[in-house]
Amino acid sequence: MTYENEKNDKEIRILGAAQDLFSRYGLRKTSIEEIAKSAGLGKGTVYLYFKSKEEIFDAVVQRFSETMTERLRTEIADVHTYSRKIEQYIITRLSFMNEMIRTNGLTAEVMNEASCTPAILKVRTKFGAQHIALLKQIIDEGVKAGEFETTDSEVSAMAIFVGMDGLEKPWSFPGRELPLEDKARALIELYLVGLKKRT
Repeated sequence: MTYENEKNDKEIRILGAAQDLFSRYGLRKTSIEEIAKSAGLGKGTVYLYFKSKEEIFDAVVQRFSETMTERLRTEIADVHTYSRKIEQYIITRLSFMNEMIRTNGLTAEVMNEASCTPAILKVRTKFGAQHIALLKQIIDEGVKAGEFETTDSEVSAMAIFVGMDGLEKPWSFPGRELPLEDKARALIELYLVGLKKRT
């Protein structure tokens, strides 16, 4: 194994261990020592790659957001109508978040703590802008094709992006677990009925 491959392997191990621990215990309750132990590395080795657990958290969040954005772009690319592209965006984003929450055992407490961190705010600004731009492009092209009608495509894109936040999390409705399909159908009906061109 070359030095570069070994370096990449260790960084991947650190980020994988950190993601697992952050998901289960949150940022505040996770230590560098625990991350190092879980990754099978010494504490000093972790510090060769990251200055602090906050920097590790930042990298974990960045990697998660890049993976989700890439999956969204891939899933939308081969869809031919603009209505279906919006539907696919909604289904893919809900499915990705559901998979992330279930796989990592994320709780409302951990998610709420994370939502207030500078890392999440920075990533949300960056990737939020990318998602809104992607949705705006789909809406604009849908308007040109005569499929959609809107007075402001950017506001429509922002509404879709922001409006999905609450439904992504299973604890949004206390006492009621909404199946993923029901959430997707509700959002698709809400957004597409409003965007569809009136005849």
